[in-house]
Amino acid sequence: EWQQNNVGYGGGSRFTSSSFPGSTAQPWRAATIKPALLAAWRPQIPTDGRYRVLAYIPYALNGLDESYEQRYLIHHRAGESLATVNAEDARNWWADLGTYDFTPTDALVLSGSLTGDTGRGVWIDAIAFVPVK
Repeated sequence: EWQQNNVGYGGGSRFTSSSFPGSTAQPWRAATIKPALLAAWRPQIPTDGRYRVLAYIPYALNGLDESYEQRYLIHHRAGESLATVNAEDARNWWADLGTYDFTPTDALVLSGSLTGDTGRGVWIDAIAFVPVK
């Protein structure tokens, strides 16, 4: 479950432990499946245009090292793109998720606990859509 913290862009954020869908354990044994946690941002884009997408990665001592492979799925005019962020390097700063064309109805960003690593910190906070000229 997402845990609340009082640090972040707007004075609050959430974090959880990452999980990796693959397994290096004994594949013939049944394993407990931990459901993935998901966060979604659906901004109100005023007009069609090109926007740079940024994710704020907060930092607080929570007993976890940050994920090396936090993933963001960006839904835009041309389809979907996956951006991977090393949250260890980006903490307390804005991570660049790329520049995309959006319409007012298709802008959506998703992130969650499924990452490229396991047992590391995953933070969710603010997403910024910065118009590009």
